[in-house]
Amino acid sequence: DAVELEGNYWTQCVRISDGSLKCWGHDASNNFGNGKGGNNNYVNTPVTAGATGVSNFDMGHYATCTVQSGSIKCMGMSSSYYFGNGDDLVAKNSLVPVSVSGISNATDIVAGGNHNCAIISGGTVKCWGENAYGNLGDNTTTLRTTPVTVSGLSGVSELSAAYSVTCARLSDGTVKCWGSASSGKLGNGDDTTDRHTPVSVSGLTRVTQISSANSQSCAIVSGNAVKCWGYN
Repeated sequence: DAVELEGNYWTQCVRISDGSLKCWGHDASNNFGNGKGGNNNYVNTPVTAGATGVSNFDMGHYATCTVQSGSIKCMGMSSSYYFGNGDDLVAKNSLVPVSVSGISNATDIVAGGNHNCAIISGGTVKCWGENAYGNLGDNTTTLRTTPVTVSGLSGVSELSAAYSVTCARLSDGTVKCWGSASSGKLGNGDDTTDRHTPVSVSGLTRVTQISSANSQSCAIVSGNAVKCWGYN
């Protein structure tokens, strides 16, 4: 039985109730992790990906990351710091899953355009990858090849991420974002000052779900209304 569906520019993948992934599409980015990726690898029907025991997963533009028994593994095409394994080569592909360093108790994963973040058991967050706008939330703009803890953030229930921004839904129903302020993506009334640590989205309470795209985010709030902010 299918229980979770994700996609990116190239492919779609579905998580099956037995913890496997099945994927289809153009596997130019090696997103399937089954050792067969490449520019000429077109898959028209679902095939089993190289990941087992998956409890959650997400797909960025060029990489797929999975949670497996608290650990995180990523596969695909990457400026390899997306993989979080300490490798800082400019470009490196992986046809099979690569373990992210230093995470053993993750509960969920989100893949942005050029960075990834994980919820850690207890509600904290760790991120890795590109950090030009502070989108890793560690109060720097330093690229990180291994995970770092987001500063001052706890009680996280859900994450969403895009190219230059990350947002978190907290257990109290509020939302905090960090990274690029361009086009109002942080939702705090400021479209000029990038934030390197989380800031609260203004006037947003009783949130039950969040989602972020490249330049905007939206939230479902109690009563099933939707509120959005960012580029319009």
